[in-house]
Amino acid sequence: MPRKDTGFPTDPAMIRRQRDLLADHFQTLLAGPLAFWGAAEKAADAVDAFLALWPNRPVPDNTGGSGFNDSLSIFVLARLSGARRVIESGTHRGHSAWLFRQALPDASIDSFDVNHGNLQYRADGVRFHEQDWNTATLTGDTDALVFFDDHMSHARRLLEARERGFTRILLDDNVPAHALFATGTPPFP
Repeated sequence: MPRKDTGFPTDPAMIRRQRDLLADHFQTLLAGPLAFWGAAEKAADAVDAFLALWPNRPVPDNTGGSGFNDSLSIFVLARLSGARRVIESGTHRGHSAWLFRQALPDASIDSFDVNHGNLQYRADGVRFHEQDWNTATLTGDTDALVFFDDHMSHARRLLEARERGFTRILLDDNVPAHALFATGTPPFP
């Protein structure tokens, strides 16, 4: 049985406080180093949408995948990107594919993983591929967003994406420093 999530506040005042802190954080980033990514004034709406979705996510225990913080960042940045196409490498349980579908309901989404043995949820309208993303014939465009959470070298993945013409890329492997070599080689160059 999936674990009951006890890390999400239930008190309305705490939820409002958390929401305000998160919205301020994203507005600061989007007004500064991430100004190219999306409109800072839309960050609060994206945070609100995420907070409404989180308690009812279809994969409540995503151990080994994206947790609250990573999911929030993925959702907000995807929503603000306005991407019409998403390529994901690292399906795992299907949680992040669901996040992309929620953030970008009209986007074309392809999710790649070399092994679907952990896949628990197939989001509607997402095409799941049991193969490495670099074996597919894909070309980039300005409306695409590529997400790598596949525990491969980030430098390698960035070069592969650039060779295919992709320019908007999110990297996430949320590996703690003491476990950098847990999967053989670290994803970080």
